[in-house]
Amino acid sequence: GMLLANLFVLLGPVASAWAAARFTTRALGGGRIAQFVAGILYAFGPMALMAALEGQVYTLLAPWLPLAALAAWEGRPVRTALHVALATLTTAYLGVDTLLVVVGILLVRLPALGGRRAMGVLAAVGAFGLAFAGWFATGAARAPGPVEGASLTTLLAWSPWLDLARHSLGPALGVVPLTLGAMAILDRAGPPDRRARVGLAALGLVAAIACIGPRLELGVVPGPDGLPGPLAMFSWTGMFNQFRFPIRLAWVCAFAWGALAATWIEGARARPLWVLAALLDVLVMNGAATRLRAHPVPVPTLYGLLPPGAVLDLVPELGGPREDLGFLAQNLQCHYQRAHRRPILERCLNTDLDRSPRVAAARDLHALLLHDAAPPEDAARNVRARVAALRVASVVVHADLYAPEERAAVFGGLTAALGPPLAEGRDGGEWLVAWAAR
Repeated sequence: GMLLANLFVLLGPVASAWAAARFTTRALGGGRIAQFVAGILYAFGPMALMAALEGQVYTLLAPWLPLAALAAWEGRPVRTALHVALATLTTAYLGVDTLLVVVGILLVRLPALGGRRAMGVLAAVGAFGLAFAGWFATGAARAPGPVEGASLTTLLAWSPWLDLARHSLGPALGVVPLTLGAMAILDRAGPPDRRARVGLAALGLVAAIACIGPRLELGVVPGPDGLPGPLAMFSWTGMFNQFRFPIRLAWVCAFAWGALAATWIEGARARPLWVLAALLDVLVMNGAATRLRAHPVPVPTLYGLLPPGAVLDLVPELGGPREDLGFLAQNLQCHYQRAHRRPILERCLNTDLDRSPRVAAARDLHALLLHDAAPPEDAARNVRARVAALRVASVVVHADLYAPEERAAVFGGLTAALGPPLAEGRDGGEWLVAWAAR
């Protein structure tokens, strides 16, 4: 698990940067400077940073989009279909992004490829793409939830409020790809093929408009209402039950505008200054230097007193498992495990709390502790049996998160079932009480 995650973090951006550089060279004729800039703007830009901050490290391995674009550019149907499939297997959103890029590239290259070759590439990805897009757009596999588009305030640059109010979903575009991508059109610089310049710019523009989603928001903090956004006309299809994060369409902008900006910089007079601007955009404007720094959190000493074996951390559900408290609990348990080294009922490499074993186990145990109407002896027996079925060696209650009456019920039920508490601690910023399983 951790080895695979570390490989994604270490090698994913390198592979993505290489793929973006390869497209810039072979399709747009860029040299070494263009390769470098295209690579960092795509692989280390806002969307890659967002993936790292959200814990979705597998998304950092995203060379398939530029490679699919290059294969479509050269009229290679088998390679195009292969890379589209690999992008889709990485994440469904990246699959949608890659399909959009392939269609855009084919429109740009239609005169050069000819109708027959372009249709060959389109046919190779068309059947798969249509089936996948139909399932993804109209499927109801997930219950309706909040749709996370890009606010106009968070399109270009980062602010601390963005991480607090939007769970690190932004910025979407970045300053340098947008401004220098536009310069490649206005200044008639960049790729010598005017059709390629206009086509890539239009592709990025379509994705930038679409990533705002069905609701137009102006501020950093999401509001209950908003003006109809660019995708509002599609709300009737139910697509946003599934396509809940249109902001991820900004991967297309990172690729298309990044390639345009890179080729423009290579032809500019003050190239070192523009390369520095691209680096500052990634490190400062996107907030990478600040947002990726370590934030040490002390680990409560109570965990060192627990017996060997798995630990179940009990945290109340307030507003459902996907609320902020659920994410905080998940992150804290995974952080604590780095110190106490005991198994925990948590999925530290996946942020989907709906399928967290800890949430499910805590929900079942809370039902017995708080709502079981059985006689005391039977209630204690039920709690003891449930703890035994979970195969945990200890139960740790995060006591200061409970309402007083619920805390008393949890303490009383665990004491009746498992005996007196094993340990209690108030260091590390939390009030923790632990019981050993019998």
